[in-house]
Amino acid sequence: MMRVICSQPVEGATELKLMQGDAILQDVAIIAALVTDPIAIERGDAFLSKQSGSGKEITHQPVLKFTIPDLGSRFVLALFPSPEANAKIPYRHILIRTDGLRFDSSDLYLHNLTGVPISGELGKTSFTVASAQSTIARPKPEPANQPMYQARFQFQRDGQNQIFNDTRWPLASTARVYLFFVPDPVRKSIGYVSFREYSPFPWSSRNRRWANSRSGVADVSVIVMVPTARSNIKCRSTRSTSSTRNLA
Repeated sequence: MMRVICSQPVEGATELKLMQGDAILQDVAIIAALVTDPIAIERGDAFLSKQSGSGKEITHQPVLKFTIPDLGSRFVLALFPSPEANAKIPYRHILIRTDGLRFDSSDLYLHNLTGVPISGELGKTSFTVASAQSTIARPKPEPANQPMYQARFQFQRDGQNQIFNDTRWPLASTARVYLFFVPDPVRKSIGYVSFREYSPFPWSSRNRRWANSRSGVADVSVIVMVPTARSNIKCRSTRSTSSTRNLA
């Protein structure tokens, strides 16, 4: 499985601490690719903090707070660049429950982090996802027996379709894909960040091991996305892909 991927500094910090109360649950590196096991977190409030000082003078400055809800056993915490580009709090976040989704091999989980609706085709499958919304789509190659499909993404500007991706993609027959559409206001473009999770999927709604979703602890994985407004998205994990497309 794939978790924390990309880098984004927080006032010079090289890592953040995933904490609950005074307990440090996990170090989260933010300057290099990082792969971790899912992190067990008790339900309720948790936060990512920046550590300062040393020895007895160590302090923790919260950078982002989030809440694990009562229902659900498996989550992905996705951190994405704040439009304000504030170095003190550079991230916003979404918490995605994955044990309640019908999200299987070859499917794409599409989440729109831009301010405009995005539509497209994944082979013969069409989709539209509104701003701040998500959908799950299954690509359909044409002809049906082909291992590749055409992936096209677009949005409307001044009444015209603006295509920002139109490429051939392989069908991920042994993986499911998380894909986030992200804005690039400096380049007047939209990009995407994606990563694959390979089967078997412990977070699937069909996996009965996680049927007791009201237990006191949930497993959380983290994705960190680099801001496209400052640099191209660069992810070093072999299971992570990303792209930024300029709009002519």
